[in-house]
Amino acid sequence: MGLGPYCGWNMLNDIRIVSAKNVRAIIERIQSLPRSPRANPVRQAGDVAPITLYLDQAFKEQEKHTMPKPMMSGEDIERDTRLHESLSKIEHVVIVMSGKGGVGKSTVSSNLAMALSMRDRRVGLMDIDITGPNIPKMFRIEDEKLHANEEDRLIPVAVPPSLSVMSMGFLLPDRDSAVMWRGPMKASAIRQFIEDVEWGGLDYLVVDMPPGTGDEAITIAQLMPKADGAVIVTTPQDVALLDSRKSITFASQMKLPVIGLVENMSGFVCPHCGELTEVFGSGGGERTAEALSIRFLGRVPLEPNVAVSGDSGMPVVAADPGSRSAVAFDRIAENVIREVEKG
Repeated sequence: MGLGPYCGWNMLNDIRIVSAKNVRAIIERIQSLPRSPRANPVRQAGDVAPITLYLDQAFKEQEKHTMPKPMMSGEDIERDTRLHESLSKIEHVVIVMSGKGGVGKSTVSSNLAMALSMRDRRVGLMDIDITGPNIPKMFRIEDEKLHANEEDRLIPVAVPPSLSVMSMGFLLPDRDSAVMWRGPMKASAIRQFIEDVEWGGLDYLVVDMPPGTGDEAITIAQLMPKADGAVIVTTPQDVALLDSRKSITFASQMKLPVIGLVENMSGFVCPHCGELTEVFGSGGGERTAEALSIRFLGRVPLEPNVAVSGDSGMPVVAADPGSRSAVAFDRIAENVIREVEKG
């Protein structure tokens, strides 16, 4: 069967098909299709030369001859109902993502969520970086345990003034436990974070994504098709900007609006004299946003207190609201509100 628009088969590099009666029929049908320059090899067991074709077209053709999908079970219907019930109580969904790791995406997520909370919004922060959940550390709640209500829904951890946090970190036996899951397991956990968590009524749900455009990003885009959009986080250097453009392309292909782009680590602020030194350069994020016709939400300087506040469990917007970085995060939150609530 096809994977639909979110993951074209042309993205695959190699498929090895084992011997089976129906597989041979599929291969014969695939071979009869027109070839494409955007091709990828498919190898039937025992073949020497690869069969080259455009797999998107091949599987669309094969899909016409598959059996009808089975009806949804009662359990599936109940799960979909729970999912829609949870989402119906959330006014706005903001997905924070980046094309690569190390750009401070979780720092942006935590400060954006706290800044929104400090503006009298009811905010949820969902950490779906399944294998590297850092959000609990940034709020000093990594030792908190989750509890369930009478409806067997998990209650997220509360952080003043009006923030609710859910993370895989709360479910691990200890801080050093590694989560070694493949895509389907991650997708199932993410779905449960939405439908089996008692988020209550929220003005905003901020979703902290893992870097890249893989399983987690695809799952969230599918489960939350009416999300208000994505906030793309980058740093000024070209290698980070290159990957941020991929995130913007991903959002476009998934029909996910882009709220705007944030340039993080935009210059180092000396803690002694206050001079700004452009360690990684500056302005690349704004130029990229302009070139791609998306909103530039702001730049955040690199200050020692951002790291200190994150490690101590208090986002800098609350720990040091007068700092340059805190002021920048507050302006970004204001720009997000203006963009999301303008309708």
